[in-house]
Amino acid sequence: MKHPLSKFDVKKIKVTPEISSSNLYYQYKSEDITNIKNLNLDLLIRGGSGILKGEILNVCRLGIISFHHGDNDFYRGGPPGFWEVYNREPSTGFVIQRLNEVLDGGDVIFKGNIPTSFLYKINICKLYLKSSIFLHKTIENLSNANTNLEFYKKKTYKSKIYKIPTAYVSILYLFKTLILGTKKILNRIFGRSLKWNVAYQFVNDWKDPILSKSIIIKNPKNSFLADPFVIKRNNKTFIFVEDYSFNTQKGKISAYEINSESYKRLGTVIEEEFHLSYPFLIEGKKKIYLWCLRLIKQKISEYIDV
Repeated sequence: MKHPLSKFDVKKIKVTPEISSSNLYYQYKSEDITNIKNLNLDLLIRGGSGILKGEILNVCRLGIISFHHGDNDFYRGGPPGFWEVYNREPSTGFVIQRLNEVLDGGDVIFKGNIPTSFLYKINICKLYLKSSIFLHKTIENLSNANTNLEFYKKKTYKSKIYKIPTAYVSILYLFKTLILGTKKILNRIFGRSLKWNVAYQFVNDWKDPILSKSIIIKNPKNSFLADPFVIKRNNKTFIFVEDYSFNTQKGKISAYEINSESYKRLGTVIEEEFHLSYPFLIEGKKKIYLWCLRLIKQKISEYIDV
């Protein structure tokens, strides 16, 4: 939904940047800087592209913040939301950062992700829509003097800067999208439209995980895995999962042993004539008990309405 600025009774000034010959750098004249300073603003929000240079970065007490629609650790440049679709990434990231004169060198205030859609147009629309929700919270945190801001750790960028796709890449994207779209249609026709994956990674800091480094457990043939529950025993790590079969249209509980390099399927733990999911793990008296959602329902349904 568009909201024209003419609808709002706010003061407006017009300033024009001086753009470098490379079209990358934007700098403002001293009179424009003075006009902005006279407004006594706390914060500016940059809504375009380009790298701002000079005094414009210091005219507001809280600086200038901007979106970068992509995980800046991996997807620098643009177009936003395209390369994640092209590379079939499970998620598309975005950051809100406070700008400085260095490309991607600003303080990252907020990081978020959305599930990547299989079509670029859908992905970019969702990315713009979902990311904007977090802007007001970021502004509140910046303006609240009692809030201790924690910026994300800065990294030395070695990843390439993505650019507008070539004609070859665009054709390849259309071909890959056609194949994926056909699979989705066929899966829907044969009742296999709902599909999940289980992925994991071993990290020291869960505040800043890198989803693309996760190890995805391959779904068994004609099945998918979901609802993982993890437990560690004797220096080994195990995952119990719902193992849903398209053929029987019900789930069973299976187990995997995992480590930082690979995984191994251990087999089926519980299988019944009815669907099982959510394998809750409960530990007591040196024993581990496994409760499934459907089993709980059967046990207590005699006493309460579930």
